[in-house]
Amino acid sequence: SREVLRLRGEHEFPVPPLAVPRAGHRPPLPALAQLGAVALFVRQARAARPAFVLSEENAAAVAEICARLDGLPLAIELAAARVTVLPPDALLARLDRRLQVLVHGARDLPPRQQTMRDAVAWSYDLLTADERALFRRLSVFVGGFPLEAVEAVASAAGELAIDPLDGVTSLVEKSLVRTDDRSQFPRFVLLETVREFGREQLQRSGEVTATRRSHAMWYRDLTERAGTVLGGGRIDVDWISRLDIEHDNIRAALALAVEHADAETAQRIVYSVGWYWYVTRQWSEGCAWTRRSLACGGSSPPEARAPALLAAGWLSAEQGDYDRALPLLDDALTLARAIGNRELEGQTVYAMGLAALSRGDLDAAEAAFRASLTLYEYQDDPYWKTLSLKNLGYVAYRRGDLAHAGALFDQALAGFRAAGIAFGAALTLINMASLARDRNDLPAAAALYAEALALRRDHFDTVSLASSLRGLAIIAARTHRDERAVRLFGAEEALRTAIGADEPRSGSRLLALAECRERLGEEAFDAAWRSGQALSLPDAVAEALTIPKMTPGGQPAAATAGHGLTARELEVLRLLVAGRSNPEIANALYISRRTVTTHLTNLFTKLGVRNRVEATVAAQQRGLIAEETT
Repeated sequence: SREVLRLRGEHEFPVPPLAVPRAGHRPPLPALAQLGAVALFVRQARAARPAFVLSEENAAAVAEICARLDGLPLAIELAAARVTVLPPDALLARLDRRLQVLVHGARDLPPRQQTMRDAVAWSYDLLTADERALFRRLSVFVGGFPLEAVEAVASAAGELAIDPLDGVTSLVEKSLVRTDDRSQFPRFVLLETVREFGREQLQRSGEVTATRRSHAMWYRDLTERAGTVLGGGRIDVDWISRLDIEHDNIRAALALAVEHADAETAQRIVYSVGWYWYVTRQWSEGCAWTRRSLACGGSSPPEARAPALLAAGWLSAEQGDYDRALPLLDDALTLARAIGNRELEGQTVYAMGLAALSRGDLDAAEAAFRASLTLYEYQDDPYWKTLSLKNLGYVAYRRGDLAHAGALFDQALAGFRAAGIAFGAALTLINMASLARDRNDLPAAAALYAEALALRRDHFDTVSLASSLRGLAIIAARTHRDERAVRLFGAEEALRTAIGADEPRSGSRLLALAECRERLGEEAFDAAWRSGQALSLPDAVAEALTIPKMTPGGQPAAATAGHGLTARELEVLRLLVAGRSNPEIANALYISRRTVTTHLTNLFTKLGVRNRVEATVAAQQRGLIAEETT
């Protein structure tokens, strides 16, 4: 029957949609052909066009068609019948208007089985008036919705005489709404074909504007709750996971605000979600939305615009777009001071320090971090104060003052641990690992990376996880464990790809990959890379945590005795020996030309040479390059 009858002795046999390929993963052709949805598509396509064959050329399109149609048998049958005139690629391109495409079923079937619109309409027409209103209002959600959000949109365009929970329960029983098991919170989803029908009904009802507005306001409130947690350094796995699941709804809320020039709503959302985009390294998307929020027209109070300017400037700086970032941060600082928001002022000055650090302007970075530290000195906010202290340590590290850097890192780590801020502690451990690596103390560096990784292994914190995986991969490469190194680099990229993160600006990573490729050869390198990308995150973490046990003891700080070069200076020297110019070295290591000049001056002094030719000879005579990679 259409729904359970709620009689004694009744047994329910759910009939789920047919199996479809997992999002972003297409199995080999033989396995793909065995999936229920694909097998039905191929069978019906051959009935309509006997020459049709599932092949490597059309497999991706067929898999995506079946996934887009949610494995619904009638939808797949109607789509497959279209291959008489539309090859799979062309059919897929038209599925954004699927109800217009999925028509012309067999004439000897009941009308409700001849088109998808009629199939859904048949079930929709059997609903009560209040159930129909609830159903069409739920179509405003993208990719599903939590139960608590139902109440926000249920009465958006007029009160309903049905309780939202009872209404959703009824729609689930009638198979118009499905439960979503991806969240720890009660969550539901409309299959996309069903949702398209609901959107049509919502448009015809005249309720679309009010419903979309209520939807946007609910997600504005949700993101602000998340931002309060994430912006305070508490990289909470539950909030990250929740924003992952709700990302499409957040995009829809932002799109509505921008479309209607509701600058305040758009700017409040982007500031809060900005912490999520930063932590998950989705900088490109964050930049796009923050800029749209600032340019969408409409007025907004400085209390909304200043944080949005900060988010836009911070994310632009993370992408290396300093020409855009610095004016945004300047404007944010001016507004923060004008409204007397010292917390926002401190965050903005801190962001300016990060931008200066990335540009290689260590003097400006130090001044900014000291100013941020002062602003937070008398505030009850251990996160930002300790973070500024940590980055003062990083400035010292970049200047080559390793002893001072180590002391500041120790102080910051103690502060983060005392406050119970695991995210900050992990970042500090990663900086300490880099310092140990510069001292050529690879066992200590591996142990510190592993500690950071273990600290964040159960949290979706890609800043720490990706950095730790990358650091341990570099150590594996330097100790000639090339296959394992490449596997970890592949796992790191898979982690970033999974959440749409940008590629890190890491010269050490590029150099390690190049060395592994040269030693392994193309075939072995590619096999290890694919193997690493296929690792699950827990398996990748487990493999990375074996690196400290495999890293032999050495001579900390003494391996470079006689010349005292840091790891960064050795990287510059390696590129110099390879014949790279200063601009090429800067591009390879993602540093400024001024910083390259500083490194060259330092290494010339330490080697006792006067120019590039003498430095090349000295490096070859002393075996410095080989020494650095063993």
